[in-house]
Amino acid sequence: MKKFISIVISIILFFSLFLLELSIITSSMFNENNIKNITKKIDLTKQIENEETSPSKLQYDSALNEVYSTAEEYNVDKETVDEILNSDEVKEFIAYYVSDSANNALNNDTLMKQAEVKEKFDEMVNKYVNNNDKLTSKQKEDVKSLADEYSYKVIDEMSNTIVIGNVIPSDILNIIKTFISNSTRTFLIIISIICIIALILIQFNKNKYLLYIGNTLLTLTIFTFIFTVSVNPITNFLVEEVATFPKFLISPFSNNIMTSFMISGIITIVISVLCLVIYEILNKRVTSK
Repeated sequence: MKKFISIVISIILFFSLFLLELSIITSSMFNENNIKNITKKIDLTKQIENEETSPSKLQYDSALNEVYSTAEEYNVDKETVDEILNSDEVKEFIAYYVSDSANNALNNDTLMKQAEVKEKFDEMVNKYVNNNDKLTSKQKEDVKSLADEYSYKVIDEMSNTIVIGNVIPSDILNIIKTFISNSTRTFLIIISIICIIALILIQFNKNKYLLYIGNTLLTLTIFTFIFTVSVNPITNFLVEEVATFPKFLISPFSNNIMTSFMISGIITIVISVLCLVIYEILNKRVTSK
């Protein structure tokens, strides 16, 4: 009977720990600093160029070609446009915009008004121009004119594609909000602690609780690594079927999630091995007496 109860408790512990792990990693994806770090790694023009054919791919290709064409009228060449799009200033602006939309969608914060976004956009352009010593005074003015002409079009495009509240259905957003909330994580932590204490009390004899906890963590590690491999297919499915995020933004986030799960898997397997090794050592001592 003890064995059956211990197995049931171990299963509950497994699911509570996995859901806790998933909740923490999902929540970290919407952290402002994390969004900035991920966005900085994106090569926007290459990502758009390499993205698989889709309606959003055609939309961004068309917009990019239009920018290139208009840029020529302002004597701004393609290389300069690519350099601007991949500059730290532009990526910082995108990160700020995504972060603001995340806070609005998940924390009910007020979303920036278009005038505020335009102000941030102008700040970004001025910062880029002022920090770029390669551009002549004439080129700097041309870049500012080009940016001013396309500012509202860029803002509208971003609003339609990367504002979380606009691209993820409200029912899915509500599930995410509940899942990553502090109350959910607190509940899962309490359940996990109760399960561990219950295993200790039930299997204290011969230290078998270490065996159950170690095996649960080992199973969690295996499942985490399997889930890690599935992250890209899952996110691609969600992008195509549930949300409308551009894939060139999703890919770096998917890679970051995979890294987080890998780190989590390494931590759990280390703790698992420690539990199993300690159990074997203690068990040998008991049998040798």
